[in-house]
Amino acid sequence: MKALREKIANFEGKFSILDRLNKPADGVDPNAPKVPPTVEEDIFGNTSKHVGETVAQLQKRLDDKEAAEKAATETATAQTTFVNTYRADAAQFEAKNPDYKAAYNHLLQSRANELISIGYDNPKALQDAGASPAEVQAAPRRCMTRSCG
Repeated sequence: MKALREKIANFEGKFSILDRLNKPADGVDPNAPKVPPTVEEDIFGNTSKHVGETVAQLQKRLDDKEAAEKAATETATAQTTFVNTYRADAAQFEAKNPDYKAAYNHLLQSRANELISIGYDNPKALQDAGASPAEVQAAPRRCMTRSCG
């Protein structure tokens, strides 16, 4: 009987320790969110969290890069399609209207003269130098004041 009482007392002591470990500390809300362990408390748990966050950041970068490349490819494809369609339509229109090319060149020459008259560099010289139409349109203005040097 004495031996059984000692065993029961021993078990009660062990269970009381387990009960104290399972009970929240005084002043701590048991429903409060758990604070992640510090490196000192759990080096492996903390490291795995950091690695998981790093992997998530890398995955986000890859996804963003893929999305940017896809958008660039779609834009390039749309531009190529537009240019090809324009050229095909222009060829069809020119076949029906033989004076189309002369009228188009007249339009370009008129615009070049306008640009020269408002102070832009000579578009004809830019065209002769191999500039694209967009570069000719974006040609810098000559300085028309004495303060430019």
